[in-house]
Amino acid sequence: MRYIRLIYSIALGAILLMGVHAFRAHHATAGAVAFGVFEGTSPGVVDARPFLQIPLTDKCDFIKWKLTFLPDKQAGTSSTFKLEQEYGYYPDNRTNKTLGKATIEGRWEKDRGIKSNPDAVVYRLTAGEHTISFLQLDNNLLHLLNTDKGLMNGDGGQGFTLSRTDKAIPPTSIFQTSQANASFSSGVKDTVINFIGRTPCAAVSKEMNMAKPSDCFKLKWALKLYQDPVTFKPTTYQLNRVYRERNQMEGIWSVVKGAAADPNAVIYKLDAFDHKYTLYMMKGGDSTLFFLDQQRNLLVGNNEFCYTLNRRRL
Repeated sequence: MRYIRLIYSIALGAILLMGVHAFRAHHATAGAVAFGVFEGTSPGVVDARPFLQIPLTDKCDFIKWKLTFLPDKQAGTSSTFKLEQEYGYYPDNRTNKTLGKATIEGRWEKDRGIKSNPDAVVYRLTAGEHTISFLQLDNNLLHLLNTDKGLMNGDGGQGFTLSRTDKAIPPTSIFQTSQANASFSSGVKDTVINFIGRTPCAAVSKEMNMAKPSDCFKLKWALKLYQDPVTFKPTTYQLNRVYRERNQMEGIWSVVKGAAADPNAVIYKLDAFDHKYTLYMMKGGDSTLFFLDQQRNLLVGNNEFCYTLNRRRL
């Protein structure tokens, strides 16, 4: 009898432990933003210019963001922020010219819900009478939202994802087993879905089992996802990676569910024909993809580039 009780206690403890891990995994992206710094370089914007103190008459091709969440000395919580921005334009493909800078300070509050996910964690920043909002992807990544609470879509140069640059927080969730089902689809009714963008080199090269040149600081990407013209189910893909030369890769792709921090996340799984790599990307609305590692954690960028691809509608 004592032996049976011991076995029962061990089994019950294991079940409770699994429940705790599952809870952490499901709610990892809902955790509070710790004090820290998030940076990135995005394309120019229109709606957010009043908040950013960018004149509507100025040419704005790029914005450099440095967003710091500050501790509240009285409350001891992260409820104030400082945003340093620098904006300008590109006279040519290799040069950027700064037109202005500003420092914006105010308070932030947590909200919930975006167009594609009513449970998503959103951080709303307020400075005077102006506000902007960011989707919290995880503890290390924020993505700018438009006025309709949709994810902002970038271009071939930059995206709207800000990456933690002070010290990345290790994932607190457990690895989620991906859910595969023939009924899963992208939800996009097009025969070809195009994505473009630029990312840092190191992390994604590692995920694809490719050597990283010592002087590489950015990679240019063009992804074509092909779908059946009748069912709109995934078929094949073509992925172009450019550093100095174009490297074209092909394979089949499928839709699965389950990222490290969210068991319900929609994931695009790209399997190479030559079996050299499997690449995972998390869908962020119909216009944005985020690179994942093999444990399906989001890759963290730097102050110049993020691991985000943006949809290009031809």
